[in-house]
Amino acid sequence: MDNINKIKEFWDSKALDYGTKPEATTNDVFMRHIEIDYICSYLSSFGEPLKILDIGCGNGYSTLECKKRVKWHTFTGADYSEEMIRAAREQQKEYKILNGIEFKVMDVLKLSDYKEKYDIIITDRCLINLSNLNNRKKALCEIAACLNNGGQYLMIENFIEGHVEMNRLRAYLDLPEIPVRWHNSFFSLNEFRDSIKHIFKMESCENISSLYYLVTRVVYSKLCQMEGREPDYDHPIYEVASKLPPIGDFGPVYAIKLVRR
Repeated sequence: MDNINKIKEFWDSKALDYGTKPEATTNDVFMRHIEIDYICSYLSSFGEPLKILDIGCGNGYSTLECKKRVKWHTFTGADYSEEMIRAAREQQKEYKILNGIEFKVMDVLKLSDYKEKYDIIITDRCLINLSNLNNRKKALCEIAACLNNGGQYLMIENFIEGHVEMNRLRAYLDLPEIPVRWHNSFFSLNEFRDSIKHIFKMESCENISSLYYLVTRVVYSKLCQMEGREPDYDHPIYEVASKLPPIGDFGPVYAIKLVRR
């Protein structure tokens, strides 16, 4: 549990440093836009109002963006970081969205303790912060237990296979390997399939970061190396790359649609 506590402290400090800014959960804001666009497209396919939980919502930026675009659903944004939820509630005031959305302190490893059921549960780079495989498996079981019959789970999480492919391309260009950050523990596809086989049916699995990472982490990084400077997340190439379709397997971020068995 020591590492879990250190990871929580890390996100508490991020909330204090960044408050309501989009960078509170990642400096790569354009990747966040890709994720939000995907979530909104998915939620827009459901015409009837549904009860949605966004667990691991951070400072609420993506949850509020989804509520703004897909107004007919009811959203709960939840995170185990009290500081993140404090920032989310402040951000809610800035958005002036008061109805149909709330923010709560909740732990994905204890979801069933809250005695709530949802039609759809979303995680966006949440489960990779759980330190190890056993915790990831427990979280998947907790999510399944909190879905209504026939409920769906949209997970946007990092997988090691796409990360390895990205680093393989970097190696071709004599770029250093990008390590997995200390507070992250990526899924592997085989591990994931084994973890869900009794609780979820997989509807689709898509690498939504592939061309984006190919351009920003490989091509742009090489140009920066040649020019003797560090990559800059504000460079226009990030916005351009965010418009590319999800083709190939050159980045770590996968979107997987699951249905509770």
